[in-house]
Amino acid sequence: LYREALATTRRCFGDAHPATVNILNNLALLYQDQGRLADAVSLLRQAVATAEAARQTAARGIERSFTEFGMPAKTLAAILGAQGDYSAATAVLENSLARGLLDEIAARRPAALTPGEVARRDRLTADLARIQPRVFFLATKREPSDA
Repeated sequence: LYREALATTRRCFGDAHPATVNILNNLALLYQDQGRLADAVSLLRQAVATAEAARQTAARGIERSFTEFGMPAKTLAAILGAQGDYSAATAVLENSLARGLLDEIAARRPAALTPGEVARRDRLTADLARIQPRVFFLATKREPSDA
């Protein structure tokens, strides 16, 4: 079911979406519970990369390293540590925290967008947020309709 949900989510929202991160993370946790650690690590590496893209549009500043987008990094670090790869586990956590700190610094810089560009960006972001649930619903319907 997770693999099916992952395929649907990727088709509807793409890789750079929080839902994709969540499903990758959950599937990796399932693999971890099944003892399939190599598969879990592989998925978590994908989830970390996906979270990096997804967090750009969600959380702000340092909270980006502590929100759900940091979850795959924490899980990956835990598995790597349990496997005895402490340097890799530490590097994963340091990268996650450093990204949040760099975002915080960048957020304090003045915006490079004009007021008109900011208004357009905000309008488009709101439009996207409004239609995403409908697109997901339509993409996951079993039978298309004429409506």
